[in-house]
Amino acid sequence: MSEQKLDAVVPLTLADFERFRLLQRTLDTFMGALNTCWVVTADRDYAELCRRIGGDRYRVLSESELLPELRLFPQVKGWYRQQLIKLAIAERVVSDFYITFDADVLCVRPVHYADLIQAGRAPCFAHPTDVFPEWYRGSEKVLGMRRSGVYHNVTPAILSRAGVLQLQEYLGKRAQAVQLPWRATEALYYLSRLLPGSTPAWRLYLLRALPWTEYSLYYTYLESSGLFDRYHAWSKRCCYAIDDSVWTRDQFEEWDARRCFTSTDYFFCVVQSRTGIAPQAVLDKIEPFLSAGALR
Repeated sequence: MSEQKLDAVVPLTLADFERFRLLQRTLDTFMGALNTCWVVTADRDYAELCRRIGGDRYRVLSESELLPELRLFPQVKGWYRQQLIKLAIAERVVSDFYITFDADVLCVRPVHYADLIQAGRAPCFAHPTDVFPEWYRGSEKVLGMRRSGVYHNVTPAILSRAGVLQLQEYLGKRAQAVQLPWRATEALYYLSRLLPGSTPAWRLYLLRALPWTEYSLYYTYLESSGLFDRYHAWSKRCCYAIDDSVWTRDQFEEWDARRCFTSTDYFFCVVQSRTGIAPQAVLDKIEPFLSAGALR
């Protein structure tokens, strides 16, 4: 019997392609449980990334194909676009759960489906401190729901496809209830898309209702709706390294890549792209561990 697999999504710009190559190489080395990795990029980068990204498990998708509404919101920049992509891709994935990545994530040890999904539920880690309460304040307003008080794990995260689709449906109804004032171009677009199988209201609502974050929306909705336990189980360990990742530039020189690639506490780590650390410098540190033999 073949192993079950997970879809994944990674928003990507051409500027971050070299970082993505590191992610791709680590996924190809360690993640046999990967089905399709959806790489979603701006239209201007689509043709070039299609040319550069190979492999049967990777599918490049343009933003305009996944989120045509974005053309009405040129003021909405990178971070919110990335978050919307991670929610919208639920309409494309075929696995019951999917993983969200950014280009600066690395897979650091073998990952099997059963490592992440147990008894039909994905792990969720609660951080001990409320690091970004403003994320949840915005999402509470958007949802019209109260948060639980938990600060949940972020990227990479394992999301329930059904849970995200239920969130989308709720947000579509919320859009009608809140009745935000539409610009004429948005109203015409919305009306033009009211066809069977086409439900853009939730996306337009989120684009008009900033600020929010994808995970605070998702987990707050599940918890407030009594759905969290259907799709997730609390985990004592985060699936990505918290202490062993590189979050600031000054951490990199002392970063112990061997510790990341030999730990059994997590499956992924992050070398934060905002640090400006060159992908080649990261590769120099991790390359000795990119083979199964190097880990034993």
